Amino acid sequence: MKEYGYYDESAVVFTSDHGESLGEYNYYLAHGWFAYDTTMRIPLIIKEPGQTEGRLVEEQTSTLDLLPTVLTLAGTGLPAGSSKSGWGPNILEALPEGRVTVVVNSLVLAQSQPSVGEQWNGGTVLF
Repeated sequence: MKEYGYYDESAVVFTSDHGESLGEYNYYLAHGWFAYDTTMRIPLIIKEPGQTEGRLVEEQTSTLDLLPTVLTLAGTGLPAGSSKSGWGPNILEALPEGRVTVVVNSLVLAQSQPSVGEQWNGGTVLF
């Protein structure tokens, strides 16, 4: 982008859909089974057009915040007929304080895995 002269005027967004476990809690190279910090914290780097210095957002954000943020970077708003209530705030603006986050940790087992009461992966399946 820099080589072709697009970098300064461009927006760049780098993110992921999940983190990854690298042995924490004896949970290796996996995601989606447990709500551990390592799998829930994802990278999010945003460079705005004309931005020359970094800024750290301390407030908790969500992937729901990405749509209004990216649309703002693109110079548009939510599509006609979209409900703003289903999306988070634009991360580039001041975020609301006291944001409540609910995390539910569940283990959903496929049919090929043990049933309730059976031993599995070092423990007993409880549900």
